[in-house]
Amino acid sequence: MTILAYPEGWLLLFASLYFVGLCGARWVWHRIPVFHPTQPGGHEVQPGPFPQITVVVAARNEAPNIEHLLADLAQQTFAPFEVVVSDDHSEDQTRDLVEVYAGHAAYRLRLLRSLPAQVGKKMAVSSAIAIASGELIVLTDADCRVGKEWLATIWQFYKQNDPKIIVGPITLLPPVGLFAQLQVVEQVSLTVSGAVALALGHPNMANGANLAYPKSVFDEVGGFAGSAHIASGDDEFLLQKIAAVYPNQIQFLKSPSAIVRTLAQPSCQDFFQQRKRWASKWRQHGKAAVALPALIVFMYHFVCGISIFYLISGYSVRPSWIVAAWLLKFCAEGWLLSEGLRFVGYAALAWGILVLQPMYSFYVVLMGIVANFGTYKWKGRKVKPQGGFIG
Repeated sequence: MTILAYPEGWLLLFASLYFVGLCGARWVWHRIPVFHPTQPGGHEVQPGPFPQITVVVAARNEAPNIEHLLADLAQQTFAPFEVVVSDDHSEDQTRDLVEVYAGHAAYRLRLLRSLPAQVGKKMAVSSAIAIASGELIVLTDADCRVGKEWLATIWQFYKQNDPKIIVGPITLLPPVGLFAQLQVVEQVSLTVSGAVALALGHPNMANGANLAYPKSVFDEVGGFAGSAHIASGDDEFLLQKIAAVYPNQIQFLKSPSAIVRTLAQPSCQDFFQQRKRWASKWRQHGKAAVALPALIVFMYHFVCGISIFYLISGYSVRPSWIVAAWLLKFCAEGWLLSEGLRFVGYAALAWGILVLQPMYSFYVVLMGIVANFGTYKWKGRKVKPQGGFIG
């Protein structure tokens, strides 16, 4: 009788395939070339009166963070560029802080106030792009920090490779505490898996905290038309639209100087709401190339979670098979994620991979289920996973 006659045999088979798949993913990650910008500013940059880049920042209730980002932008080696902060009905001092900073900014800084009917990040981004003067739109979030070579690296990569959308790497600001450190590891898994899928020609993940595309391409594909009713997805749905028109011109910018760092979620509740918002987008993709891998990953982790109950209950007469399957899982994920942690400068947090192993499968299954039900909170608003704002 084959091993597939036993539930734990199926787990061992899936774990073996998972191991092979992640080893392949590590090989693909290494095959993505690291982009090294030239001297600060780069020889392609021709300073002049007109901005070549428009940095778009959609902000809502970001008074504690917005000035840090604006100060980082003042340190950029690239010139010329402009910044449009598009305020999404902030209820704090965000607008006032931007207006004060604009009075002495070393770059062109404009504040755009959303109209009453313009609610949500997509509306804010679309309004900002409509008035943008730059050839290239570069997006980040108000709670992010960027290095001084960020724009120069993006511009040089854009000019050398002619991508229609650039997906940039994301990590967290230096984490304080165990919970934040574990978030670093989880974020690395998203960055690396998204980069690998993109390199294989199946882009399925992007983050609006570090994204760039020509303004002409945004207009050509109709912007957010077709997904405007969904509160989230200003990044991934646009990625899919551009990939449908330019399937071979979507690129991941693998460069340490292009990394954007953002804040860790301060509590489990905040983390849960953010991840629920992210996961809620998967059902809306409508493409098998995107939805099927997500379903396969969900089913694999579901089987892994069930195996723990088998092991604890004594149901399985072959616990060694379950242990072997989890060892394969740990080795594959650890090998890949340690490379990602090294890239974003957090190699010392590789121990977090071991800590996350026992709980990650349950987390994936939980998020895959709850993302399709109820509501989630985002920036003080309640949102339906399959629709728009309700409060």
